[in-house]
Amino acid sequence: MAKKKAKGDEEEDGKKGGKGKLIVPVVLLVVRLFAGKMFFGPKPSPAALAAAAAAKETALDNLCDVQNGVAVTPSTTTTSAKAGTTPTTLATTTTTADPNAARGEVLEMDPITINLADGEHYLKVGLALQLKMGLVATTEKDTGLGAKALDMAIAAISAKTMAQLSQEPVRAALKQKLGIDTCHAYDGEVLTVFFTDFVMQ
Repeated sequence: MAKKKAKGDEEEDGKKGGKGKLIVPVVLLVVRLFAGKMFFGPKPSPAALAAAAAAKETALDNLCDVQNGVAVTPSTTTTSAKAGTTPTTLATTTTTADPNAARGEVLEMDPITINLADGEHYLKVGLALQLKMGLVATTEKDTGLGAKALDMAIAAISAKTMAQLSQEPVRAALKQKLGIDTCHAYDGEVLTVFFTDFVMQ
């Protein structure tokens, strides 16, 4: 036969259980408040997001220009987030660092043959991609990193005739533009391109 608990014992058990039940919701509330501040804190303003995007684009422009032999000159721009506020001056500094410092391995692509715009001639061209520091050429080749660059090269070169490509300044300008465009297309992971073969027939 089970003994009945005294009234005092039942109240004691109720108090113990009540404290335990109260702690759990309080802990959960504290965790939710902390997580809310971490993940759902104040959002950046549209002006701040636009300024960050513009700064990122300017940095990419400067990187691609420097890596492809284009001089980057300092410039200042004045912006005002709202009407009636004091304009803010943003300075863009010249990148004076050695372009080779950002360069990593070179990914050499197999040569391809491209029909030229005159329809009578073609060009056998080999491309090599200068990767940024930290990328491994063999790994990137296995993932197909160079496909977009080859497509861009085909589009740029097939628009030229043999007579145009016979001129060294035209080839140099083509290479520089292709390098800059490729750098932008790869968001700075490919810094520039090199021609490893360039044979016209």
